[in-house]
Amino acid sequence: MPISPISALRCRTYFVVLATIIFLTGCATKNFGPLPQSDEDFRKPPEIIQAEFAGVTNFPGENQLGTLAPNWSELDGHWGTAGERHLDVPQYIFVRALPSVLLLSILGPSVPGAVGGLIPWIFPPSNYVQTFEKGDYRIQIHTNEPFGSKRVVSWDWTYRSPNGDITLFEKQPAQKGLRVIGRMGALFGSGWARNKFDRRQPKIEGGTEIAFGVEKAVLPSKLDAVLLAGYRTPDAVDPNSKDGLNISEYPVTIGTEYHLGPDARLGVGAAKHFEAKLSRNYARDTALGAPVGLLVTAEYKFSRFMAMGIKAEHLTYQLSGEPSINGDSITLTFNFLGRP
Repeated sequence: MPISPISALRCRTYFVVLATIIFLTGCATKNFGPLPQSDEDFRKPPEIIQAEFAGVTNFPGENQLGTLAPNWSELDGHWGTAGERHLDVPQYIFVRALPSVLLLSILGPSVPGAVGGLIPWIFPPSNYVQTFEKGDYRIQIHTNEPFGSKRVVSWDWTYRSPNGDITLFEKQPAQKGLRVIGRMGALFGSGWARNKFDRRQPKIEGGTEIAFGVEKAVLPSKLDAVLLAGYRTPDAVDPNSKDGLNISEYPVTIGTEYHLGPDARLGVGAAKHFEAKLSRNYARDTALGAPVGLLVTAEYKFSRFMAMGIKAEHLTYQLSGEPSINGDSITLTFNFLGRP
């Protein structure tokens, strides 16, 4: 089956995004310093142990741009054998969700698309948490073994003081200023299961969406305001068929997101879809105006700078003298969160 221009554009876009992620993840400008080891070291309070041992402060909780995480070989055996080792379920889901969404998005609403989306989940898990109990501290090291070489993804340090446990690294500090965010995802409409053209009311089947914008805390750690501008290419019918209907548009989204907890958020909003155009394989493009969609969103953070999300949108495209197009959709997103 030939690849449509829309599918080719998706492939190129995601290749650039993935190449950027790989490049940025590989950047490292800071060497990893020494770590505490003796029982006496682990009896010191957090402010002293962080001041004396650069290794504790050079890698603050999780890998970031400009920071070189320790290799597992640097830590293996340093504190003896881990007292506990278990599967890191959030990271297990995270590393499979991105390629799954990409394959679903590129292959589109089809059997190959469904099969492609399942492929990442058949690989055995490689994400684990190693727990060490050292003096007054409990250290949990999150590791990954994607290509046979184990590496450290993040770690958690807990100081067990007489007044209660203290976390050394706060994963989600209260946001005060603007944070730059980006989201890319695979879109699925109610036409996915049917995969045919209904002339009474066509329904979108699937597509891709990329958006960038900012968010600002209205109530720190409680409520955020979000503004996004993006590009979407939903398909109303198989883009490779003679009756193919492709939509291209530039949605601008305004919404609010409520913090259900430190890592989960639920939001509502609205999106105005500018320059919405319907392209047909047998006729000229048709302008669809600027329809407005109503949104419900949810997001779960896997790290300080990355999250997975889902967006449900109620939307109808109106065509003069023709049946309207049902634009209701669910979008699975991979979210990039900049520093506040």
